[in-house]
Amino acid sequence: MTPEELAEARHYAACYQDGYVHDLMHNLLDHIDQQAARIAALEAQLAALKKIAEEERAYILSANVMESIGVDEFLRTEARRQLAKEHPEAF
Repeated sequence: MTPEELAEARHYAACYQDGYVHDLMHNLLDHIDQQAARIAALEAQLAALKKIAEEERAYILSANVMESIGVDEFLRTEARRQLAKEHPEAF
């Protein structure tokens, strides 16, 4: 549901002061708000897990590479590339 459709639904629900349609619309809008909050929380978790996976992969790669200037960034870039290849749905 787009923000415009949601605003229209809220306006429509406000037009009905009582009765079945009023209760139904408010329950539906409350459910949409709850789902939007849950989606936002899951997106934040996904971002954190991507960061952890990238750091873990970079650590694994660094075990086989000598320390030098730019190695950390190279490892993170390589980790992102590998993870995106393995899990394109997450990147």
